[in-house]
Order: sequence, then C-alpha cells, then structure tokens
Amino acid sequence: MYCVCWGDYLDQLFTSDRNLTLAVSALTCFLHACRNQGEGKSRKYLARIIWMLTFDDEKSTLAETVEKYYIGISPVLWLPWIPQLLTCLVRKEGGHILNLLCGVGKAYPQAVYFPIRTLYLTLKMEQREKHKADQQSKASTPTATTAGESSSQHGVGGGEGGGQAEPMDTTLSTGNGAQGVKIHSGPDLSLAKQLNQVQLLQAKITAITSQLQLKTGPAPNATPTTQPHDPATGVPASSSSSVSTPSTQASGGGGGGGESIPIRAPASLWRCSRIMHLLRDLHPTLLSALEGIVDQMVWFRENWYEELLRQLNEGLIMCQAAAFASRADVANAQIPPEMFQFVKRLVSTFGIGLEQSGSGSSGTGGGGGGGPMSHESLAKRAQAAAQDPAFQRLKAQFASDFDFSAPGAKRLHTLMAKLKRWIKILELKTKSLQKSFLLEDRCRFLSNFSLATADMDIPGEYLMPKTMPYYVRIARFMPRVEIVQRHHSTVRRLYIQGDNGKIYPYLVVNDTQVSRCRSEERVLQLLAMINLYLNKNKETSRRYLQFAVPRLVAVAPQMRLVEDNTSNISLTDIFKQYCGSANQEWDSPMVQYYERLALLQSQGESITPETLQTLFSQIQTSHAPQTLLREWGEKSYATSTDFWTFRMQVRVICGLYL
Repeated sequence: MYCVCWGDYLDQLFTSDRNLTLAVSALTCFLHACRNQGEGKSRKYLARIIWMLTFDDEKSTLAETVEKYYIGISPVLWLPWIPQLLTCLVRKEGGHILNLLCGVGKAYPQAVYFPIRTLYLTLKMEQREKHKADQQSKASTPTATTAGESSSQHGVGGGEGGGQAEPMDTTLSTGNGAQGVKIHSGPDLSLAKQLNQVQLLQAKITAITSQLQLKTGPAPNATPTTQPHDPATGVPASSSSSVSTPSTQASGGGGGGGESIPIRAPASLWRCSRIMHLLRDLHPTLLSALEGIVDQMVWFRENWYEELLRQLNEGLIMCQAAAFASRADVANAQIPPEMFQFVKRLVSTFGIGLEQSGSGSSGTGGGGGGGPMSHESLAKRAQAAAQDPAFQRLKAQFASDFDFSAPGAKRLHTLMAKLKRWIKILELKTKSLQKSFLLEDRCRFLSNFSLATADMDIPGEYLMPKTMPYYVRIARFMPRVEIVQRHHSTVRRLYIQGDNGKIYPYLVVNDTQVSRCRSEERVLQLLAMINLYLNKNKETSRRYLQFAVPRLVAVAPQMRLVEDNTSNISLTDIFKQYCGSANQEWDSPMVQYYERLALLQSQGESITPETLQTLFSQIQTSHAPQTLLREWGEKSYATSTDFWTFRMQVRVICGLYL
C-alpha cells in the first residue's frame, strides 16, 4: 500500500518535471507493489511502467530498473501487455525486456509464440525490402569515373602498351538448359556501363530461374520431406543453428530462385529468434503442433480470383475516400499517385501473388506458414493459373481496361466505374463455386488433431487474463470448412470444438496491409480493456453494455484467425438485402450523390448545408426509405416480444457508441 501511494506521488512529479531519478523511484515502487497484487489492481501500474519506458535515456536507465525489479511478478500479469512488450523489444530497451518476455513465454508459451513469430517474420520482411531498396539505389547511381581512369581501366589511350584491348565476350549460363546471357565488354564501354550491365544480368538470371521453376514445378517422383523446419527461418531444423547468429539470408531479387545474399540482421531480429528458440527447446511438443497448424493454413488461402476480388474492393474503398476528399471539384478529380501504384501492381500480379512470393522463402508476404510449403503452394497456384485459359483471357482484358494512356482514364470516377465492373464479374464467378469443403481432403493434420496431440488453447484465449482452470483447450477441428463472404473478401470459416463442448467459429483472413492489421489489433485490445471497466460500473453492468471484441490471433504477418459470430449482421448487410429485393445496386446512393454534386458544380451553384440536406432527402426517398430497418426487423422477428427485445438491444448499443 505504501509503495503504491509513494509511487503515485513520484509519478505525478515525473509527469510535470520529467526527471529520470523520479521515474526510477516510481518504477521501483510500482514493480514492488505488483508482486503482491492481483491483475485488476496491477493493470494500471504495469501500463504506467510501459509508458515510462518511452522516456528512457541513452543509457537505458529505466529499462535497467525494470530488468532489475521485475523478478517476483507473476507472468500472468504481463499477458494483456504482450503487444506493448514486443514493441519495447524492437526498441533500444529491447535487450533489457528480453529476459522478461522469456519468463512469460516459459509459463505461457502459446500466448507469446504467435505474436513473437509474427513480429519476427515482419521484421525479416522489412529488412529484406530495405536491403532490396538499397541495392536498387546503388544500381541506379552511376559510378563517377574520369575519362583517364576509364581509359586506363580498359587499356585505351596512350599507355605504355599503346595497343587497343581486344573485345571480350562473357557468357553466364543459368543452368537447367536455359539460354545463357552474354555481356560484351570492350573499349567502347565505360566502367559505369559495365556495372549496370552486371546488375541487369543478375536481374535476368533471377527472372529466368523463377520462370523455369514455375514451368517445371516439382519433380514428378519427388516425395515430400518430413524433416521439421525452423519456423523462424523456414529452413530445416538441422541447419537452423545459423539463426542464433545475428545474420539472415535474403533473396537477391524477385522470384525466389536468385542467389542468397547474407544480410546483417538487426538486434531486434536476433532477440525474436532467441525467444523462439528458447520456447522451442522448453515446449517442443506444443510448438511442433502450432507449427503444424500454421503450415496447414496454406490450404486456406484464397484463389486467384478471390484474392483479386479482395484487392479490387480495397482499391474501391481507397477511391471512395479520395473521391470524398476531392468532392469540391467532382468533375476534375484525378487519381492519387498511390492509386496509380496500386493499379499497376494489380495489373502485373493479377491475383497470383507473385509480389509476395518474391519476398523470399519465408512466406511472409504470402501470408502462409513461414515454411517452404507456403512458398511451394504459391508457385503451384501461379503455375495452375498460368495454364488456365480463362485466367489468360481475363488478364489481357484487365490490362487493357486499366490502360491509363487512354483519354480520360486518369479521372477518379472513371477508375471507380471500372473497379465496380470488375468486382461484379468476379463476384459472379465466386458465387458459382462451392460453398464448403471437407477438412480431411486438404488438411490431414487438422482433421486428426485431438487433445492427445497437444495441450493447446483456443486461439485468443490469453487476450484477457483468466485463472488457469478456465482456459478452453482445443478438442478437435470440425470436419467441414465453409467459404463465406466477410469484410469485402472471401474467407474460410473453420469450426473448432473446445473441451467444454462449445463450438467456436473462426475466420481465416488474408490481409495485404500489415500496418493496418496491427492497428486493428491495438484497437481491439483497447476496447477489451474498456469492457473491464464497463463491467465494474453499476449502470453499464446492469444494462450489459459491452463492446463486441472477437478473439484475434495473427499467425503470420498477413494471415489472421478471427473469431466469428454466425448470428451477427451489419446495417450494410441489411441494406444490401434490401437492394437485392428492390433490384438496385447497393452503391447507387453514392453514385447519385456525386452525379448531383457534379451537376450543381457545373451550373456554378454554391454547395450549402441546405443543398446537401435536400440532396440527402432525395437519395433517401429513392434508395433508402426510413422504414427499411423496421421492416427488416418485422420480417426477422415473428413475435412482438422478440421484436421489442431487438429494439431495446439496438437502442442500448447505439447509446454505447454515442
């Protein structure tokens, strides 16, 4: 009690003074107090400790204090703050947080392993991209040489030899029967040109090798190896000892067939690797089962048209945001530069994900398991798509439609119309395919999983602190996997049965924007923290006011397991159902809004709030009547009691968000 009071007083002084001596004393008090308190009371002080670490000096004074006095605090108290501890791990104080995370991982390996694995793969991907950008910048910068130096390099000019050097042809073969690439070097080539030729040669060799791998594929008589691979590096475990040294391997360019170039790994990457190796040594059975599940997630990836549909929806959302930002001049709104790059990437990849598979063999970009199986599945999918006549026809048509050299093609609303057209085409193709498949046909490991395989908890069980007997274990995976539409994409719904007999549905979601995924996870963490205080308040607890926070676990940088509720429905879904019955497009209100706005602007009229109110009334009358939600409720709830309960629930939820 005295430690808490004195620590609060010192914390107040530090907030106004920013004196590190006060911060060290406050941290000492808080850490001593957390040893004898439960999670509810220590939550505030652990949050203050992590916040104070952001004011640390170059000598890591505050981090050393945490490392010195954290011993004795129960690991369960740190579970809600694992994402923040991982953020500290990649900063300058990471060396002092390493032992703390190792201690939490020893007691709760599953709570630490997936976040640290995702962080490792993300850092590895960023390091590889940084190295690739550095190589490109070096290749684009010509070497400054004088004319005398150039002539002396090639034996041209008045040296003692005085003779002219003979031209030299150098041919490098790519192997596998591929045609060699020839470099011609002679007196007419400067050193800068030769260096540029070498860079182009490396790029051509990499491209040819990747094409050969896609054409040939795996050997017909090859048998899959059962040697376990290192989840940190994606290489066999027998050679994973090289990860303990702070260095990593990266592909020299594109397609995964290039020469491996050693890159000096940063300290944060080495710390993540060390924690993963420690957890693997302490809990080999559990982590082998976790890696087996992640490897099986490869079979839950999207098809090429499903991936393209998701990317088109993402692009349409970006265009809608840009259109609203430029609503002051609708007719002359141009495509933002980031949308140019987005569409060019869509045209070059067209749903086969080669830009992800080219990031290396770790499978980080593809959202797979991080092993060779993920990279192999991407290559097989690209090979199958390349042999599909429908794929080739649609790819050519897609490239011609999104040709920005045509007049008026750079208008923003023209691009939005093209995106909508392609979304309709791919939605029709998606609706005509199967809606489910059997788990045993593709994922034998998940189909045979049971409590005897490993003592594994339901994904996301450690998001909020609980006592140990109430953690739900995975009993088995249900045999059927459904293919559903969620969040503007096609996802797989996996059902997991817990040892309590309850069925937990999970969505296997593929994402391309890593930063947005981590931001969503932090927002859900904040809402889960707010729920604890809403539960303690008398009035909110009496009305059962709670934010809906699903369990969410990132198994890879671009793949997540998200808890799903099959009974949930959004207002957008209700409106889409109404538009389907009324035989109209669900985005027709937005189209009418911009059309009327452009008409008013062309006539020179000023856009006033009264004008916008009139426009809103017209759109509501023609597309979205005021009785839409009530009519849906009357159809969905047969009795008056159910309908009254629904109205009360909607009112309470609206009051919570307002």
